Amino acid sequence: MQRLIRRGPQRKIELRCLRVVVVVFAIGALLTPGGWLHAQSPAAAHTLLIPYAQKREPLEDWMTKEGTVVWNADMETGDLSQWARDLPSTSGIISDFGECSRPKDGVSTEQAHSGQYSIKMMIDSSTESSACQNFRMPEAASGYPLCYSAWYYIPEKTTIGVFWDIFQFKSVLPDLSDASLFWKIDLRSAENGDVYAVLFWRAPVAGPFAGDGVAPIRPYLQTVTTVPVAKWVQFEACVKQSDGYDGRLVIFQDGVLLFDMNQIRTNFEGGKMIWSVNQYGQGLLPNPNTLYIDDVAISTGRTSLSRK
Repeated sequence: MQRLIRRGPQRKIELRCLRVVVVVFAIGALLTPGGWLHAQSPAAAHTLLIPYAQKREPLEDWMTKEGTVVWNADMETGDLSQWARDLPSTSGIISDFGECSRPKDGVSTEQAHSGQYSIKMMIDSSTESSACQNFRMPEAASGYPLCYSAWYYIPEKTTIGVFWDIFQFKSVLPDLSDASLFWKIDLRSAENGDVYAVLFWRAPVAGPFAGDGVAPIRPYLQTVTTVPVAKWVQFEACVKQSDGYDGRLVIFQDGVLLFDMNQIRTNFEGGKMIWSVNQYGQGLLPNPNTLYIDDVAISTGRTSLSRK
C-alpha cells in the first residue's frame, strides 16, 4: 500500500503545471469543459459562470441527510493509530515527502476541534514540493457512495504563492501499479489577502465530463465564502463514484454548498479510490507553514448536519 500512494504520475503533472496555474490565475479567465469561467480574486465578490451549473439537479437524498459514520479519527488516543483501524498495519497510512515535520506521535495539544488532540503538520514550502499526508483507503476503495469530512485550523493569515492542497481523491489503477490524483481541494489567496477554496480536476485521463479531452489541470472556482483564520472550518465531500461519466462530487464548507459536479468520473476504468487530508503546498507565507486537522470522518451521509 505504501508504494501505491507515492507520487507517481501526479508528481510529474504537478510540476509541469505550476507555471500554468500561475499564468491562468493571473489573467483571471479560465477555460472549463462547459465554456469560459470568468473569475476575479475575491477581494470583491468573484464571479462564476459555468453553463452546466444552470442544469444542476437536486442533491441526491443521501447527500442531504445525516448518515452513519463508518470510520472516524479524533486523535484522542494521543497518536495516529485510529487511521490504521481495521488494517493489518500502519504501512501506507502516512505518505510524507520533501520537508515535512510532525510532532512525536503525529499529534499536538496546541489546537483541537474537540477533546485535546489534533494532527499537526508543518512543511517548508520554499522547496519544490513538500507534503504531509494522511491516507485512508478501505472505505473509498469499496466504491460505495460516501461523505468524507475533516476539520482544519489555519493558525495565522497565510499568503499562497503557488498552491495549497488540503484534501484530495486519488484513483488506483486496476493492477494496483500506481495511484494518480483525480480531484483536490486547493486554497488560494485573494487580492485582499483572504483565502478561498478552489476545486481542481487533475486526472491523467479524459474528463471530468463526457466529451472532454485529457487536460493537465481544470480549475473550478466558487463565489460563496472564504476560509477563516484561527477558527476551525469543516470541508466535506460527498462522492458517488464512477469510472464513466455518471458520478457526482459535492463539496461543502461548514455545511454550505460550494461545488456540485454532476455526471463526472472519479476513477480510472476499473480503478479504486483513495482519500487523503494534506498539508501540501508551495510558496506559502509564513514559512515554515503549519496546519492542524481534527475530527476526520467517513459517513453514509452528511456529518456537517450535526457538526460541533
